[in-house]
Amino acid sequence: MVVRFSAVPDRSVGMTAVRWPHSVTWSWGVNYRLGPLGFLHYPGLADGIMGLRDIVAALRFVREHIAAFGGDPDNITLMGQSAGGNAIMRLLMMDDTAGLFHRAIVQSGPVRIAPSPADGTARARRLMELLGIDPAHADAAGQLRSAPAEKLVTLQMAVARELAQFARINPAFPPVSGDPGDEASISDRIVAAATMRGIDVMLGTTREEMHAFFVADPSMAHPDPAAVAERFATLAGSEDAITRYRARRPGGDTRDLLGDLVTDHFFLSPTLGVASRLAAAGRPAFVYRFDWGSSVAPWKACHCIELPFLFGTLGAWHAPMLEGIDPTEYAGISKSMMAAWTAFARTGNPSSPDLPWPAYDTSTRQILRIGPLTEVVGSPVAA
Repeated sequence: MVVRFSAVPDRSVGMTAVRWPHSVTWSWGVNYRLGPLGFLHYPGLADGIMGLRDIVAALRFVREHIAAFGGDPDNITLMGQSAGGNAIMRLLMMDDTAGLFHRAIVQSGPVRIAPSPADGTARARRLMELLGIDPAHADAAGQLRSAPAEKLVTLQMAVARELAQFARINPAFPPVSGDPGDEASISDRIVAAATMRGIDVMLGTTREEMHAFFVADPSMAHPDPAAVAERFATLAGSEDAITRYRARRPGGDTRDLLGDLVTDHFFLSPTLGVASRLAAAGRPAFVYRFDWGSSVAPWKACHCIELPFLFGTLGAWHAPMLEGIDPTEYAGISKSMMAAWTAFARTGNPSSPDLPWPAYDTSTRQILRIGPLTEVVGSPVAA
């Protein structure tokens, strides 16, 4: 049984049981609160992880009731993409999720994009200021609860615009983190929890996660050279690192190279870091990279592009990043993905005789590259 995470901004938890395409694995989609409804943090008013508590409530419901639908409460797989993948890693570190799931599929889930409690409080204070709510008022909580959801969603975008910085991933209201550790220590905690609980893990990224964000922003077509230099200096250690990225992508423009840099920093390197730690701890980790990208559109193998392949729902997508797709190629990639994901949910191993997929180890660093040519390759390394 797979519990997959979607999210809506104005509803609490809800689930719908559906058949996974072309299989008999049960799939339940979990809605959870987002933005200030799910992750507002202000001492005495909200703890900043209400959305995660929605998911925990859903998992308890699944454990208690899935047998009535023919499912196995001792074989629950969580699958999440982007914020959903990040949520899975947060859930692994929560004490009250022990025993609620047994496998985890993390798709394009950054290890840590979370404000500190102090930062979360400042963001909450700004939102309440825009709402005209005094957080010190005796009925501040009641005023927040009565605020229209549509207004909260609109104003959270205003906060996001105020927080926006060049080539950074900084959503206004993600789950707040009380952990002061760096990325390595967070990864260590994730791996320790997965090892202690015996959680099987599959994780991966798309080849060009950040291109979806940068192509959609007209200002990124010709980014400011000084801002680009700052990003390379901060994330890669030197302004001159752009030359290594240029060598890796011949003919790439500055936007492409910047997209590669941020993809490496926030997605690829942290994913491989978790996989390496799992392998060192003796836990199998199956790693993939999704490589299909349109040959006639600028989006490349961007964030979210694997989803229509995974669910076999091409007809429901009207997305520019799928422009020019070959239906036969799509069908073959989709069939392979659904088979591998289903096998992992059932057994903890996505490999099959037709599509071998070895567990990641730190010596061979093998991953499954999924695309026009799906094959086992050595894992890519950040430039």
